[in-house]
Amino acid sequence: MRDRDAEAIRKVLRTAGAGSSANAMAGSSSRAGRTARPSWSPAQTTIEACRAAMRGEPFLYPGAITALIRDYLQRHQQGEPVPDTPLTPREEEIVKLIAEGHSSKDIADILVISVKTVERHRANILDKLGLRDRLELTRHAIRAGLVEP
Repeated sequence: MRDRDAEAIRKVLRTAGAGSSANAMAGSSSRAGRTARPSWSPAQTTIEACRAAMRGEPFLYPGAITALIRDYLQRHQQGEPVPDTPLTPREEEIVKLIAEGHSSKDIADILVISVKTVERHRANILDKLGLRDRLELTRHAIRAGLVEP
């Protein structure tokens, strides 16, 4: 995170009155291993989201966490396959093409989409997988069996 961004978030936290009960809740919340409590006000939730961003951690609303867990358990109980990858089929297709050495323009032509869309997909893929560049993405594709080495 850039210094300017961090300072802007600090200013928001100070302005929002993050000094009292929100700090106490954040401390007890992090000790309990939770990001937020369902009873928090929207302002308190925003403060916690900013704090998580400053720590470089993800932030999920409690309702989102509950919905994700419920969906996973329901799929498991019904015998549906639970995805072993966070990527969509289209993103996997793009990973394969990147790993095969195709340029963004080539991929756009092959899939009949714009270069910007390919770049957006690649950014989303890197973010989802926690990777930094095409090289790491290619390594991932080989390890995942998406392409032959």
